[in-house]
Amino acid sequence: MRIVGLMLHFIGKKSNVHSIMADQASTNTPVAEELPTSSSEPVTQAPVDNNVNFEKEREFFENNRDNINNRIASLQREMTEEQNLSETLATRDATDGEELRKIRQFLSSNADEIASLHSTVTELETSLKELVSNNKMKSTELREQSAEYAALVNSDGSKNVAAKIKSIRTILQQLEDFLVREGVQGPNNPRQ
Repeated sequence: MRIVGLMLHFIGKKSNVHSIMADQASTNTPVAEELPTSSSEPVTQAPVDNNVNFEKEREFFENNRDNINNRIASLQREMTEEQNLSETLATRDATDGEELRKIRQFLSSNADEIASLHSTVTELETSLKELVSNNKMKSTELREQSAEYAALVNSDGSKNVAAKIKSIRTILQQLEDFLVREGVQGPNNPRQ
C-alpha cells in the first residue's frame, strides 16, 4: 500500500476537468473528453509536461496495461517480502555455510546460460531499437497528416494522461532499478 501511496503522490493532484474544459472552450481549442473516474479512488493530475508525446504514452499504456498492473502487484509483494526479511535478518549469520554453498552452486550452474542470455539480449537491443525507430518515423508521418488528430493529441487532457502514464513507467523502472542495485532482485539476491 505504501508504494501505491507514493505513486499517487508522484502522479500529482486531483484535477478540475470542467474548469479546464471551460477555459479551453473559450479559446476554441479542442480538448479530450472528460475521463471516467472511480468514486472510490482519488483522481490525481500529474504536472503537465509539454514534451510528452501523448500517442507514444497512450500506445505504451494500451499495450502494457496488464504488465503495469503486474509490475505494481509484484512490487507490492516485494514490499511484503522485504518487511518479512527485515524481521529475520537481525538473527541471521552472514557467514552461513549453506548460503555460501547456494551462491557457489548458482554461479557454477548458471554462468553459461546467463552468458547466452546476455548475448541474445544485446543482439535484440540493436535490432529492436532500429526497427522501432523506423516504425515510429513511418507512424509519425501518417499521424501528422490529420489536423484533428494533432489538436486532440496536443490538448491539455491528452498531455495530462500521457504525463501520468510516463510517470507510472518512470516510477516502476526506478523502483525495479533500486531493487536490483540493493541486491533484492537479480543475481545478487540472497533469497534465490
